[in-house]
Amino acid sequence: MVDCVCLENKWTEMFRGFKSHSLLKWLIGKVFEMPKIEGKELIVEDYLTPVTYVPTHAKGNAGHEDCELGVIIRWTADTVFVLYCKSRTTQGTYPHNLVWG
Repeated sequence: MVDCVCLENKWTEMFRGFKSHSLLKWLIGKVFEMPKIEGKELIVEDYLTPVTYVPTHAKGNAGHEDCELGVIIRWTADTVFVLYCKSRTTQGTYPHNLVWG
C-alpha cells in the first residue's frame, strides 16, 4: 500500500515554487481520488463489504429481479471490482450502479 502522506510530501518538494499551490493540491487529490458508493468514498475497510448491483434499467430499485449481490474485491478511481455471488465471477462495475448491502 502506498503511503499517501509520504508521496504527497515528495510531490510537494518536487513542485516547490510551483505558482499555484491550490492547483498542486487539486492534482494530488485527483491522483488519490477514490470511487464513491451512495456518496461514501471507499476505504480499505470496505474490502469484502456486501454491495448490490442495480442495473440502469432498474432505475434505482434495489429489489428489481435483475439486481445481483456481491462483495467488493478491489477498486480503481472509476471502477469497483465485485465478486458476484450468483455468477461467481469478479466484474468491474461502475460505482453509480452499486448500493450498500
